[in-house]
Amino acid sequence: VAAYAALQGSWPQNPGSAESLEALRRIGEAARAHEIRVVIASHPNNISDPALDEPRIRALRALADEAQMRFVDAGPALLAHQAEDLAVSATDRHPNGRGHELIAEALLPALRDALGCAGRSS
Repeated sequence: VAAYAALQGSWPQNPGSAESLEALRRIGEAARAHEIRVVIASHPNNISDPALDEPRIRALRALADEAQMRFVDAGPALLAHQAEDLAVSATDRHPNGRGHELIAEALLPALRDALGCAGRSS
């Protein structure tokens, strides 16, 4: 866990992270040029300790703001539940089916807005 925490804490400075952010910037530029709306979504990589993801979430939110893209942090939707109820297993802390359902629910308003159907019901 300590190694994971250190990696997440330096996330924006890691080479792979910088490449990911640059790729998202290019997607934003291409999307704006073609009037395509983009929604960037984030959820905790480890639902047992979402605070570890804060550096990544801050970097993604800043990028989305700069690139005029929507940003959704689905983490708060998961925090209302016990991590054990949302994890794949005790050793795999990625979201399970219920976790992904909560992430989808958090994304739905932004996706409806991006598609221009915010007022429609399902």
